[in-house]
Amino acid sequence: MKLNNKMSIILTDKSVRNHHQQIKIKNGVVTVISKFGSNIVCKYNFNINEWRDAKYNPSANTEYNYRKLIAKKFKDAAHLDISPEGESITELIIDSQIRGIKKTLMKLNKKK
Repeated sequence: MKLNNKMSIILTDKSVRNHHQQIKIKNGVVTVISKFGSNIVCKYNFNINEWRDAKYNPSANTEYNYRKLIAKKFKDAAHLDISPEGESITELIIDSQIRGIKKTLMKLNKKK
C-alpha cells in the first residue's frame, strides 16, 4: 500500500472499558496512543513497513506476528514489567491496539 503524503486518518478503539486506544496513520507512520480515562498511559510510533513485514515474519501465523510486534512496542513504551495479575488487562489492551490498527488501515484504504 502506498500512502499519499497528505493522507491521514485517526481512529479510536474503545473495546476495553476506560482504556481507549487512539490510532493515527500519517505519512506512513503509525502512532498508537494508549489512554486510561483521559490520561495518556503511553505513546509509540512505528513505520507502516514494520506492520507489513510482520505479516509473514517471524512465522506464517499473521496474528501471532502482529501480536508479537505490538506487544513489544507497547511494553517498551509503557515500561511494563508484567506480573501475573496484570497480564490479562495488558493482553486486552494489546488486542485493542491491534484491532484499532486493522480498522484504521481498512478505513484508510477505503479513503483512497
